[in-house]
Amino acid sequence: VHLPEELQMIGYDFLNYCDSLGVMDMPTYKVVVTEADLRDDVARNALTKIFEREPDTMCVLDLLGFLDESGERLLTEKLEGFPSSVRHLSFINGSCCTAIGDDFLKQHPSLMTADLSCLPRVTKVGNKFLSRCNSLTSVHLPEELQVIGYEFLNCCDSLGMMDLSKYRIGHVVTEADLRDDVARNA
Repeated sequence: VHLPEELQMIGYDFLNYCDSLGVMDMPTYKVVVTEADLRDDVARNALTKIFEREPDTMCVLDLLGFLDESGERLLTEKLEGFPSSVRHLSFINGSCCTAIGDDFLKQHPSLMTADLSCLPRVTKVGNKFLSRCNSLTSVHLPEELQVIGYEFLNCCDSLGMMDLSKYRIGHVVTEADLRDDVARNA
């Protein structure tokens, strides 16, 4: 298959079941994942196959279906079913997003890079943000980040040291945190 030179984004089931092709070099392509894809078994399975077959493919999460009614908060519970084989992640349609809820892609074993710099207005991330993603080697945080929850990038030893000095970051402690052993210890 000779693909168009300018091709950047591909949908699910792209060249699916074309095993006679063998491995194709697709380092510059991006696969867009929508909220509808994660609700559909066929789409979800096809996406998993794409990222397993071409592990360096960039996953671009289209945030339109993942935000609350105001368009400002990323509802992370809707990420259930996100392909576990994704290694590289970025976002589109998140320019109005100001906050990311709890449990953002926690315990995602394959994730290596996450670029949140394209979410310029995010000032707050919730508890267990990218917690226990033990393959993570690079995270680009939103420029305006100010508030982080507990277990922020916890158990991500492959990241090494991160310079957070350019952020005015504070930890939010709630009454529920003090009643919860895990939260309190974290």
